Amino acid sequence: MRKQPVLPLLLLALGAMLAALLPACESGDLTLEEADPDAVPLHPTYEQVYAIVNRECTPCHTGEGEDDEGEYALAPKSRVVAEDDAPLETCTDIVAQRLDILEQIDDDTMPPGAWPRLTSEQKLLIRRWIDDGAPAPCN
Repeated sequence: MRKQPVLPLLLLALGAMLAALLPACESGDLTLEEADPDAVPLHPTYEQVYAIVNRECTPCHTGEGEDDEGEYALAPKSRVVAEDDAPLETCTDIVAQRLDILEQIDDDTMPPGAWPRLTSEQKLLIRRWIDDGAPAPCN
């Protein structure tokens, strides 16, 4: 009696099992909102958004207005900003610039250069705040 080779049959069975499991592992294609909708609050507050803007934007954006080309005025890189010195001077300024802020963080143009990009959680929090009508003390 002739023995059937076992190794090719095992490899075939293993390949079939992996092919069946791989579609379940494609969560990398999902946005954070799809993969973990509870990662950030559904209704973020202005204070939560302000904390991100103040921490991530203040080191460069002075809030002193726009330059001649309509761009945000930038502070010298060595500027140290006090905790209460907002990059966009008022709540009204932050609310007014919300769509520009979102666009620039979504396309990763801000923060620029070697600065770390905002996390998926920070981006989702800002997006949800805007989608929720950007509630703020100045509205």
